[in-house]
Amino acid sequence: MSLDAITHHAVIRFLERHDRFDMSGLRDAFAGDEERILRWLERNEGINVRRIRERMMTPALRTALASGASGVRMGHVRLVIVDGRVVTVRFNAWDHEHFRRRVAPVLSTRARELERARRHDLITEQMEG
Repeated sequence: MSLDAITHHAVIRFLERHDRFDMSGLRDAFAGDEERILRWLERNEGINVRRIRERMMTPALRTALASGASGVRMGHVRLVIVDGRVVTVRFNAWDHEHFRRRVAPVLSTRARELERARRHDLITEQMEG
């Protein structure tokens, strides 16, 4: 499998989620243009994007790409595959701090209902302006 099977977006998400690299400032500076972000990282931070892609292209990923799988786990992240390309990287858990897995059993039904209502109110406020 070629390293081109890994998109720019997947490389950036891998850096953010697997390597814990904060990209928020770069996203703002380059208006989310992922190719420009990667070129800037290569020139100014000395990050070799090809090596990152090589790190991502494990034997498990090669097998997943060849077999048409929808994703493969790598540590605490999951590489998502669509049409034979790695398109993004997600955390294995519901969120990156595994909050829901650790805390959800402790939360009462009432607390979950209150949290759901709070989120609903927040979304409603945002939609209204």
